[in-house]
Amino acid sequence: MSVLSLLSIVTACGSIKSLTAVPDMLSTSLQCVDTEDGHRACGKQLGSQFAKVVSARFEKDTFLQQTFRSIQGPAPDKKMAKMFATMEALHRSKYPMSIAVIEGMAEGSGQPFALVLLANFHQEFQTAQMLPKDMSDSCTDMLVRGQGFVHNEDGGVSDFNSTVYLHIHWHSTEEKPVVEYVSAAWYPGLLPGFAPGWNSHGLAMTWNTLYQMPVGADRERLLSGSGSATAFVCHEVLSRAHNIDEAVQMAAPLDILIGLNFNVGDFRTKRLVTVEVAAGGIKDVFDVDKHVPMSAPVYFHANKYLRMSDTPQFPAKIVSPEHRQKAFERTRPVPASLEDVTRILGDTTDATYPIFRRNDGTQEDTEVSLVFDFRGDGLATLYRANPRLGNRAVWRRVPLAFGTGVARKVPQEEAIARVFV
Repeated sequence: MSVLSLLSIVTACGSIKSLTAVPDMLSTSLQCVDTEDGHRACGKQLGSQFAKVVSARFEKDTFLQQTFRSIQGPAPDKKMAKMFATMEALHRSKYPMSIAVIEGMAEGSGQPFALVLLANFHQEFQTAQMLPKDMSDSCTDMLVRGQGFVHNEDGGVSDFNSTVYLHIHWHSTEEKPVVEYVSAAWYPGLLPGFAPGWNSHGLAMTWNTLYQMPVGADRERLLSGSGSATAFVCHEVLSRAHNIDEAVQMAAPLDILIGLNFNVGDFRTKRLVTVEVAAGGIKDVFDVDKHVPMSAPVYFHANKYLRMSDTPQFPAKIVSPEHRQKAFERTRPVPASLEDVTRILGDTTDATYPIFRRNDGTQEDTEVSLVFDFRGDGLATLYRANPRLGNRAVWRRVPLAFGTGVARKVPQEEAIARVFV
């Protein structure tokens, strides 16, 4: 039998002027059954446990509330309502387990199912309405050949101080030889996986939003709702990918509606890859081992297409990533180690568009800084404050390898409704 364990790591940092202790964070651990009913039950447990957090996040999200009224209100926008209905039908067919989790979260949190589903279509609806000012231009990565990579998980007003460290074991009803563990960052109300994570197949991964401006056929397909949403893609990759090549394929389905940047490493082989994806599954795969020299082993990526530069982008949304990249390039001495780039995660030399963010010029905040160290047996370090504070800012260090555990078959009748806490 196989056990799929989903360990979601997400953090919420307060505004820290003088750090006397590492800020605590919300956390939980669940065990659920890897069936549709099991996913629904697990989502219900999450929704119930974090109902107040989901409610607060959604209430702060004015775009989400306005769009929900335009779809479900007394005078709905027919185009937006049709886009939503088409996306719901497609995702019910293609991602039934993910839909079950969302159904459960809605029931457990007391939120309308359509509102929770819309939250998981958030970026697609923002892009469709061409509202770049409402989009969070978030997250920064630096990959170091042969050593690992680092990530700042940035979010907007509704995300600040509302993220959770989540650990889930998925139990199978079938006899399978491999025990699987997955870890991911989780924003309450969203599918786990829409942020940094790692799984038992040795894959560590992060995601950066890219701000492709939809034109022509891409815009028509987006407005019709005929494709996959990024939140579902991220969840699928984290939960199901067995190796880097499979993860890359899953991160760029042919029907994906908007773009993204996917960074993935195998802590067993030390291989690192960063992928730029555009609508329609067009992608550029950059293998760090092949293209980054050992003499200058660091590769930077944020929220701007670097290699697929012909892709149309919202001009206002690439200002911050350009500033963050320039701050990286100004760093002296030139970074050459994981320790060097961890320090760069805390850079605030650009007051308006810093790498480490605290309600900066775009009203963004760094929720958590994460270091994936592939040296030795592999280690993930989570920082709850500026990484330049060193150990004072470390919330937890977690081995990337979780072990095999003991497989146990769950009877079908028990699997229908069982959720263990």
